[in-house]
Amino acid sequence: MELEHLDIVSRCIGQTLNAQERSSLEIGLLKRKATESLASIRFWGRVTGETSDYLIAVGTLLARDYPKKKFYFCTNSSPELQQFPELTKAKSEAAAKLTSRLKGDPSLILGNMAGDEAAAANNPEDGGGGDSVFTELDRLAYVVDQIDRTIAVVPLEAQVVSPMRQVVPNASFRGLKWEQALQLFNYFHFREPDLPERAKAVHQSEGLVRASDFLDPLIQDLDGSWSLAKDNTGSVVTLRNLFYPGAFAFHQPETPHHGCVYFGDGRKNPDLAFML
Repeated sequence: MELEHLDIVSRCIGQTLNAQERSSLEIGLLKRKATESLASIRFWGRVTGETSDYLIAVGTLLARDYPKKKFYFCTNSSPELQQFPELTKAKSEAAAKLTSRLKGDPSLILGNMAGDEAAAANNPEDGGGGDSVFTELDRLAYVVDQIDRTIAVVPLEAQVVSPMRQVVPNASFRGLKWEQALQLFNYFHFREPDLPERAKAVHQSEGLVRASDFLDPLIQDLDGSWSLAKDNTGSVVTLRNLFYPGAFAFHQPETPHHGCVYFGDGRKNPDLAFML
């Protein structure tokens, strides 16, 4: 989400950044954009910890088909944006088992990979980074990845397939009409699709590729897991994901403005399926 849209977030869910956080983040985003080959870099959200919070940014890189995402973080005590480490399968599995709140210290050691897990963590062929120590930063990287797969949302036609068969922002996107914007089936997950058939559509389809052909629609998620409504001014359509309290997406109909952000402790609501 662009920082200029924080007023919409503040108005709708009562969350924002203070002046120091916003200033540090703006500088960090500009530095990363200037030093790396990023197509874009935006504010992703804030993950709260017991002693300190994490501010998260996400950059996108144009790739052979779907854009690749790079995540960065900073803390209250260290405002410099740092890139997340590569996650190994062993560390992802270890992070998935944890349900407690994050502390706010990225260097906090949560455990060590033992036996086969340590071998996997150090095996380059398995995505290992050569480090068998499992830290809170590893867990944070896993948490952000899982949340992003759920809450990164784009409206219909905001992304298109270029003649080079790359998924790119649609420069001609002028926003959904109001009647379209109030229908959940006009919103899609901004990530590689779960269905292999949709991923193949980027390369195999001829001519115009519709968003429903290469992105997963929100209507395929658990029924009732998304809440769609107008904001209190009637000028913006908002979407909230109930699996992750604090997840918020918006679109201003008849304009290209849209975005998503997360303000929460990173924990998923595991009981939602039983509550609906």
